[in-house]
Amino acid sequence: MKSTESLETLRTKVITSRRGRFGRDWANDGTNLHNDPFGRIYLLRSGRAWIRHHGQTMAMEPGFLYSIPAFTPSRYRCIEEMELSYIHYKATVSGCMEPFEYLLWPFRMRVQDEPEVERIWQMVLAADTESPGGILQADACLRLFLARFAASSKNSTVYGGDAQRFEPVFGYIEQRIHMPLRLKELAGLIHLHPTYFSNLFTETFGMSPMTYIMQRRVHRAQSLLKQSDATVQHIADMMGFKDAFYFSRVFKKITGIAPSIYRQRRHVE
Repeated sequence: MKSTESLETLRTKVITSRRGRFGRDWANDGTNLHNDPFGRIYLLRSGRAWIRHHGQTMAMEPGFLYSIPAFTPSRYRCIEEMELSYIHYKATVSGCMEPFEYLLWPFRMRVQDEPEVERIWQMVLAADTESPGGILQADACLRLFLARFAASSKNSTVYGGDAQRFEPVFGYIEQRIHMPLRLKELAGLIHLHPTYFSNLFTETFGMSPMTYIMQRRVHRAQSLLKQSDATVQHIADMMGFKDAFYFSRVFKKITGIAPSIYRQRRHVE
């Protein structure tokens, strides 16, 4: 499947945007492991910092755009007082897939047209996200930034031509994420033998169907931990885990931190 076909399903939303100055206390001086249910786009204007995720440590410098996808274990550190513009956002393709992961976009790119990029930043920072027009303005700016990452990607395909056929499976999983889900019923949605379905899914997306389901449950739980006062036990029940202990173990394996600690930590800019 060509990436242009996946982009027809792209959904985006700006959560917040800001331009400010930050010091060594940014992200607790790099000591905290963060894993948030939204993505980030950064533009460093002055100062020095680094970000670390996906096994890479990137020194931030002016003249580059940086991205940290949603649900990404990561660390950040300000080395020298900095001025930073950022956007927190949500974006999905094919129903629930993170575009940087799914479309293999780069996490760092040089700004080639600085006046135009500055104009876009000013527009997104000025957008009134309480009004319909402002929401659309902010979303348009976000998409212009995403377009730059997409254009700098060297990948023209997405996990081979079988990805699109799994979209009914993704929708089914999202609707029944709290219920027991069996390989046979998922395979039946697209008329495949369970073994062939599992092998094809793993080959296409780099993980087994059951691993994908577990990740989606944890990602939903992350949002609930931040947006509700429900207990860890109740969230575990809501997401179909057999008990809070098992939920906490799986949550920590995927995010790097325990649910209780994740809830307590504030989002870093």
